[in-house]
Amino acid sequence: MTRARAKQLRLFPKRDRTLAQYLAVRAGEHREWAAIIEPCGSEQSVYDRYLFAFLSINTAFAPNCEAFARMRGRYWTDETETLASIRLTPSVSFAPTKAKDIAAFTKRYLAHPEAFRIRPSETPSEARERLNIQGLGQAKLSFALALASPTMADVACLDRHVQRWATGRDRKALSPREYKRIERALSLVGERYGVSTFVAQWCVWDWMRGYEENHRIIADEKGGDEHAQAG
Repeated sequence: MTRARAKQLRLFPKRDRTLAQYLAVRAGEHREWAAIIEPCGSEQSVYDRYLFAFLSINTAFAPNCEAFARMRGRYWTDETETLASIRLTPSVSFAPTKAKDIAAFTKRYLAHPEAFRIRPSETPSEARERLNIQGLGQAKLSFALALASPTMADVACLDRHVQRWATGRDRKALSPREYKRIERALSLVGERYGVSTFVAQWCVWDWMRGYEENHRIIADEKGGDEHAQAG
C-alpha cells in the first residue's frame, strides 16, 4: 500500500464494534465527508460524478480513483482517446465497453446537460426512474445520482458488500422491488442517525469492509468549468 493510499484509509477492526455502535460514532463524520464531495453545481462537476460511476463498474476503489484523477475536469467524446486513457490504469475492468459508453454518454450530456441533473421538483430516486443511460445499471446510476446529491440522496449503490449486509450474499442480481426494499432499510438507518440514505450506505460499506474511505478524491477542484475542454 502506498503512503498516499494509506492516508485515505482509516483502518479499524470491524469485529470490535457492532454496526449500531459504529454508526453512533462515525455517521457524523461520514455526513461531513458527504458535504465535502457535494458538487459545486457546474456542468462539469455533475458530469464528473457520472464519470466516476462509469469507471467504478467492477473496479476496486483505488484504481477507480487513479483513473478518475487523470480523467476528471474534461469531457470525453472520442471513444479511442477515452479507451487509451482508461487503459493507463490496467486494473480498471471492461475498458473498451466503458470507453464506448462514456463517449456516448458524454455526447448526450453535452447536448442536454440539464436532463442529467436532479430537478428541483424531484428526488434522486425519481430522477433514476426518469433516466436511461447506456452502461449504468440500477446500482451505478444510483451511485452517480448519490454523488450528485450526497447529503440528501435517497438512493444507494448496492454493491456486493452492502448486499452481503442486507441479504447474506453478494453479487446477486436484485429485482427493482428488492433493490428498493434494501434502500428503504438503509433509509431507516439514515433517519435514525441523521444522515441520508447514501451516507447510511456509505457507513455500511465501510463497516462491512473494515476500513474507511473519505472519497475526498471526488471533491471538485478549483476552476470548475473554466478548465473543462471537449474531448
